Amino acid sequence: MGVPLPDPDVPPGQPTPHYFDAEPTVDSDPSTIRLTLADLTIELVTDRGVFSRERIDVGTRFLLMEGPDVPDSGHLLDLGCGYGPIALTLAHRAPEATVWAIDVNDRARDLCAANARRLGLDNVKVVAPSEVPAEVRFTAIWSNPPIRVGKEALHELLSRWLRRLRPDGQAHLVVQRHLGSDSLARWLTDQGWPTERRASRKGYRLLDVAARQKATQETMSRNLSGTELKRLHREWRRRSEGRVALILDGVQNPINVGAILRSAAAFRVDGIWAVPPSAGPDHPRTAKTALGSERYVTWTDVETFDEAASAARATGFRIVGIELTDDAVALPEAELNGDVCLVLGHEDRGLSKVALAGCDGHAFVPLLGKIGSLNVAHAATTALYETRRQGFS
Repeated sequence: MGVPLPDPDVPPGQPTPHYFDAEPTVDSDPSTIRLTLADLTIELVTDRGVFSRERIDVGTRFLLMEGPDVPDSGHLLDLGCGYGPIALTLAHRAPEATVWAIDVNDRARDLCAANARRLGLDNVKVVAPSEVPAEVRFTAIWSNPPIRVGKEALHELLSRWLRRLRPDGQAHLVVQRHLGSDSLARWLTDQGWPTERRASRKGYRLLDVAARQKATQETMSRNLSGTELKRLHREWRRRSEGRVALILDGVQNPINVGAILRSAAAFRVDGIWAVPPSAGPDHPRTAKTALGSERYVTWTDVETFDEAASAARATGFRIVGIELTDDAVALPEAELNGDVCLVLGHEDRGLSKVALAGCDGHAFVPLLGKIGSLNVAHAATTALYETRRQGFS
């Protein structure tokens, strides 16, 4: 990938903006550049804060000139579309295909969409990465990937989208040799995506990446290493929105409290308010069950539920009681987006009358078997997962 030049309009001492920032901080200053290929010549509006705003990047031009024929139909992906040179070329060459142009950069997406409209290319869908429907599978992926995001972030990015290739699909990448094209090709092959070099020119490599085959995926299944596990959790952490907190309204059993602490740490709960007679984190059986996870969760003892609710609301939380009431909504149908504080009650009695009256709403865990209730720790874990699931972008 080309190396972005320093922006002369950025004041000294200020951090240089990156084209892979979601919201560029530099002022807009649109300009027009021309893309000339053997089969088309188009003018594209570009701007500050996007990749290669002053000219078509050398690697991008190489990919468009030397890349393979574009499939006539199906879903095509431009991964990191910028202002649209790759996506619009694909749309021109394959008018019956649907071209998905994705980028984290808001300004880049706006430019790409405007360029597509101006050129009358209505087969281009410009969206944020999270807006691509989960069922879409790609016949081909074309990309000048953002190498400078760092190796870990790049591997996560490529893995996420290469998994969505059709079995007969391919990805076509352009990468500068001195920025790690050869090591990237080896890594892709090691991960089960057979990669071959299509062409080389002026320090750039064109890489053809085949989809993982089913048999290959089966034979390569293995437990994740510690580093891979951290990367996986980091990816989902980046995709989570909203905050979660808990109020324990008299959860007495220390084993239950320990299990709730462990789940709270796993789901990144901001804090727990504990109403008497809840067991505390310093109880030996709580600590034994929590296995050290209590150090990752802020614990606050309060005297009453109203005190806990006031503290939660003061920090922006909406309070939802997990209880079977006549107005409770099933968890999958409950509105759990944003900042939510879940309330769990006593093992036998459930939520107190004060807690029932003090919640903004109630939700329950729908059960299918002959057992009509869950242990409070299991209910807490289920509710925490559903809350986080609704907040994933």
